[in-house]
Amino acid sequence: MATLMSKPINILKSSKAKYLIRPRDRAYFLLTLADLAQQGFSMNQSLEFMEVLLPRYSANFQFIREQLLKGLPFETSLKEMGYSSSLIAQIFFAEKQGRFVQGLYDASRQIQQIQKDRETIIKVLTYPLFLLVCIVVMLFGVRSFILPQMLSFISEVTYQESLLVQILVNFFRYLPQILTGIGILLIFSYCGINYYLLRMPLLKRYQKCVKVPLFGRWLRYYGSYKLTYQFAFFFEAGFSMQQIIHFLRQYPLDAFLTEMAAHLAAGFESGHHLEDQLKQVNIFTAELPLVIRRGTMISALSHQCRIYSERLYQELIKDIRRKISYIQPVLFSWIALLIISMYLLMMLPLLTMQTF
Repeated sequence: MATLMSKPINILKSSKAKYLIRPRDRAYFLLTLADLAQQGFSMNQSLEFMEVLLPRYSANFQFIREQLLKGLPFETSLKEMGYSSSLIAQIFFAEKQGRFVQGLYDASRQIQQIQKDRETIIKVLTYPLFLLVCIVVMLFGVRSFILPQMLSFISEVTYQESLLVQILVNFFRYLPQILTGIGILLIFSYCGINYYLLRMPLLKRYQKCVKVPLFGRWLRYYGSYKLTYQFAFFFEAGFSMQQIIHFLRQYPLDAFLTEMAAHLAAGFESGHHLEDQLKQVNIFTAELPLVIRRGTMISALSHQCRIYSERLYQELIKDIRRKISYIQPVLFSWIALLIISMYLLMMLPLLTMQTF
């Protein structure tokens, strides 16, 4: 099939979003479009009504109508609104399957769920991070106003003989350099890792990253969720595995799915079974090949993939929350150490009083 496949068609051009819609309005926009389409409204009528509901985005809806008049797909306009390529691909695939309205509903629910989970995670991290920022500000205040006074009470002999005094004084004295050094180290580490990974194909990148202890499990869950979620859509529309692979390669909207389809196509041409290929790529959960193998009929397989993808998403969010709950005590421990260091600095005259 790979040799007979026609030239890939990519409807998404990499450009900066010009007509951004706020994240909380993106789900509402798709949901309302789906409701209107369900009631028989045309796309043009729906967009005109959306101007009444969301007048602040009138220019956005006018832009969509102009794109449609040019013969461009609806999904092309979504890129300019700030929707992710993965979500746009999902809607495009649904439209090609003749399930456009259902695709809009599913995309809307997905955005709402992601937004809800993101807000929950942000709430968990907000307090300790805010407290950490406050402590850092206090440290600079101590360095600027209290450290000079403390140094006037400490003799040179005391400073030379006491390791604790040296550590505290030098910590506050070189606080800007310490924080700057940490920041530079983190930035260079991020840029270096990013440069190293971006030179690899996406699947190779996944294979490297799944070995990272903290994030590896998340990537396995996410990759397995993404694959089974899309497979469920295609199987539900009656697509065979060969048709799915052909379709994903014909419309390379999602880099992960496109590379995975190319990998599976090459494996099929070599005579390898689907389960063996999923195991070989080593970026999915151990149960995923079993889920695919147990499906005897396409209709049953679509339900199995749907149920398994939902379970994977819940497990992913649960694991993220659990690991974030581990981060909180670490942050609080660092905050406690910083507070203790401030108190020790203020108590230095008492601790070194015997030398006066």
